[in-house]
Amino acid sequence: MKNAEQETSQKSGFAPRLGLLLILTLLAGCITFDQDGNVHFSRPDLSSGQALVSELKERIANHDNKAVKEFIFREFNTLHGDDVEKLSEIHAAVAFVGEKAPFIPGISEYESWLNSRIAYFEAAEAAKQFVAKVRHEELLARQQQIQKPVVPDKKTAPGAPPKDGWIEKDGIFYPPDSVIETQTIIIPPVIREKPPERKPAQRVAKSKPEKTKPELSDKALSSAAVRDRNYWRNAVQKHRMPKRASEMLPRIEPAFVAAGLPSELVWIAEVESTMDPKAKSPAGAAGLFQLMPATARSLGLKTSPVDERLNPERNAKAAAQYLNRLYGRFGSWPLALAAYNAGEGRVSSLCRKHKSNTFDAIAADLPVETQMYVPRVLETIRLRTGVNPDTLPPPA
Repeated sequence: MKNAEQETSQKSGFAPRLGLLLILTLLAGCITFDQDGNVHFSRPDLSSGQALVSELKERIANHDNKAVKEFIFREFNTLHGDDVEKLSEIHAAVAFVGEKAPFIPGISEYESWLNSRIAYFEAAEAAKQFVAKVRHEELLARQQQIQKPVVPDKKTAPGAPPKDGWIEKDGIFYPPDSVIETQTIIIPPVIREKPPERKPAQRVAKSKPEKTKPELSDKALSSAAVRDRNYWRNAVQKHRMPKRASEMLPRIEPAFVAAGLPSELVWIAEVESTMDPKAKSPAGAAGLFQLMPATARSLGLKTSPVDERLNPERNAKAAAQYLNRLYGRFGSWPLALAAYNAGEGRVSSLCRKHKSNTFDAIAADLPVETQMYVPRVLETIRLRTGVNPDTLPPPA
């Protein structure tokens, strides 16, 4: 009897707890309902901004390295999309992970790759602030255009009543002391003359109304901001030259010279890997110039059992060979750099779509990372070498 009562008590207490658990789960966003009433359970996603930083701190403190690695895979894929605002939202979290990466097992191998990409999230944050500033200035301009109604002066307004005592005759007002005489009006006979010949009216060209420029969307403004050369010129200056540069440059420059390329292009390695020959990305790229496995094999490098991409000289030789080929296909360094980052197929199809062979013409349709990658490389070359990147010669 006692056991039955305990069982009944447990059952009666279980229902409220289950209800509370369901409510908390719904509030956490784990359960959603579709329009047909079906229930869907999903793992709660990490929030953006500072909330995400707090969540990452907790995961790292609990040694949940798998969750941190998932964050890197998921959020850094945003660079391959076109959402600049999303990049700005997770900027703080990315910076935090980059700072802690050296101390997290399984993440430390991505340290150099992470540090080389943080600049893109900083640019997205600056673009967000730029868009907000533009919208604020537009609002002020609209407010200034709204003028207060002007009350006409009664003294000068047409149809104003005359002063008191004035005499009106035939719609004309005279002063009070005026002498108004009545005159006989003689109407002269009407002489009918031959009407003048009508000349055909000359056609006057109608002036076309001026077309007003449509207001750019936030997305278009952000895209223009993240690829602004002046921004990247200032951004590159804030970063010190990589410590490994003095060691790496003498080893990799000969490969570019031998391929007939401008030696200044070796500074692509700073943007790709911060000059770290052992740098790896979560996507599988490796080495100074972050060559993907398939690309490396097509250029004659082995990826197993020994990964030749981690050899600075061989990595540089393959990268120089690839850049030479890309310039031969697209005919300009900005497009060659865009293809190096986003892929030959994508750049080629966009050139056909826009019927143009310039980076500026296709830039807005490229992934966000590529939009920033090209001006960043060019301005890095300018800062590190003193050479105008727009005057780099073609391959010899």
